[in-house]
Amino acid sequence: MLGAYLFCTLHIDVESDHTTRGKRRKNGRTRRAIPGTTEDLRVLEELVLIDHPLEARLINEVVVAAIKFARSRGARGCGNAESTVESSHDLMRDGGLADARRSTHDEQKTMARAFHFVSVRTAISVMLSHHHAFLPLHGDGCGTRCPAESGVSMSRDDVRRDRLEQFVDLARIYRRWTKQQVAQALGREPSKMVPESGNPKLDLVIGLADVLDWDVGDVAEGVWREDPEEKAQIETLAQRGFFALDREAIEAHRAGEYRRMTTLARAMSLAAQTGVERATACNRLAGAQDGLGRYTKALTALQQGLAEPAVPPHVRMMLEVNLANAHYALWHLIESHAVASGLVDRWITEEPRSRVERVVHAFGHYVRGHSRRRMMESDPQGANHHAKAAHCDLIRAQSLYDDLAGEFDDPSYAGIANTCRGAVMECAAALGTMETHAAIDALMQGLEQVVDVDAYPPGDWLESYGWWAVFGCNVALRGSSGPELHRAMAVFSNKASEIAERLENWSMRERAFTFEHLRRQRQCEAIGSADQWLLDDEDIRIVAGTMGRFPGFRETGWRILESARALESA
Repeated sequence: MLGAYLFCTLHIDVESDHTTRGKRRKNGRTRRAIPGTTEDLRVLEELVLIDHPLEARLINEVVVAAIKFARSRGARGCGNAESTVESSHDLMRDGGLADARRSTHDEQKTMARAFHFVSVRTAISVMLSHHHAFLPLHGDGCGTRCPAESGVSMSRDDVRRDRLEQFVDLARIYRRWTKQQVAQALGREPSKMVPESGNPKLDLVIGLADVLDWDVGDVAEGVWREDPEEKAQIETLAQRGFFALDREAIEAHRAGEYRRMTTLARAMSLAAQTGVERATACNRLAGAQDGLGRYTKALTALQQGLAEPAVPPHVRMMLEVNLANAHYALWHLIESHAVASGLVDRWITEEPRSRVERVVHAFGHYVRGHSRRRMMESDPQGANHHAKAAHCDLIRAQSLYDDLAGEFDDPSYAGIANTCRGAVMECAAALGTMETHAAIDALMQGLEQVVDVDAYPPGDWLESYGWWAVFGCNVALRGSSGPELHRAMAVFSNKASEIAERLENWSMRERAFTFEHLRRQRQCEAIGSADQWLLDDEDIRIVAGTMGRFPGFRETGWRILESARALESA
């Protein structure tokens, strides 16, 4: 049936006392969209947690919080390089890189320790991240060169060719093979395993991934990391200093300049000298990657930040908030529920005091409640238990956000509370304490507030009603049938689509396409056929973009394109 709910990320910035609304993104991208198969809580993404005394202290300490993400990519960290590596323990902890100013001999010794203490995958991640270090893996201890010291300017092709050679050598060591055996496994002649162009064919990338037991994407990323010009740009930026870069990154986020923010965050990582600074850089990178729709990379950055030692409790709390949100977005429901429960349990014995603590407390209930709500679909045998728990948490979250909205006169909090209100109705319908038709009628009545979507100001309230439409589809699919189901689905999915386009919200777009696909399936099952689904180039573009952002949507996306015969006519 369904099984896909998704909300976008919360961006917590304790250095500002206003909601970071951000500018709506151009070129078809939303300022926040989360992957997985999607659904509801994007209203959290730009929420700012503020406590004025805390704010002043955090600005002085250069501490901030940002956003989220997923797939582990080894120890590549959140930038091109970390601060100087002092021991193999540091390498295991954060994938730090030898400083570019060190001698080649020092770099070799540091990397040798990495190979001894760290997994092969971690070591190669470190190696490939540091473009000035070339390991003597060719068997004779020679061949190491440092272009920065020799004055040799390497082209992009040269850099990629060297990386491929490093991958081949690593594969040989990893498998304990001869060069001939590696060549045979890769389907190449021993003297021609690496192309002169430095651009490998897909079968070579797949072959290396198979030999190394890596993901294909990780090998590709190792080969096609930033070129020498990008590396030089980041090194030049790093000379501005960590604090100046952090201020620029904050401004870039507020302006919706996420690509620039990515570059600044990586320069921050290179300039960082302490665990707190590295965690902050990871947090900034997470926010930038999230803004670009690169959610798994965002989660990786958050995990890297949380792995830093000696991070102050308030910074760790902010990272955990965003981590809970990231896990939820990626359908890691066990993880999101556990992290959110930890946030809620902080205040079992005493009430939260500052504004930051109060919002984190409310957010914990919010994420835990929505995680449970999703579990109604992923764990149908325990659906009733999950619905009860979700209902309880969401009512609590609604109350807490209503209080915050009234006290601080912040419409963001009111919008989140309204999202909770709609989700509570979905849970009540699942529990049977609210009739299906009554829940559908109530949700439709709420949508009368946004009959003319274009005339309604964009923001959290409009977005909240978009999620009401999503909740309405869930209720109808769970409890309706026949003409009533098709009528409700048509109304709700159409409204979700309208609001998604108005806000350029990828999460809502995913839900709208998924629900329309489900509606057509039900129609075909009922009457044996369905109206032809006509997609124009813009629709195809959105479907393709949604497939890229949400892995769980890809199968549905292909079915939509095939059923509409979209690619044949495009």
